Amino acid sequence: FLVELANYLYDQLCSVPNVRVYGPAPSRTVERAALCSFNVDDIHPTDIATFLDQQCCD
Repeated sequence: FLVELANYLYDQLCSVPNVRVYGPAPSRTVERAALCSFNVDDIHPTDIATFLDQQCCD
């Protein structure tokens, strides 16, 4: 299940303009963990983290 979820996340992030995903491609799932590192052009990582944190439900 985690591999499928990680692949879905990778695919979705790669489809967003100005998003750069780091790490091996999903075709190399043996080498991937169920996590994803990414960056958004021209937006500070702290701002992205704050935004994503605020999207979570309590």
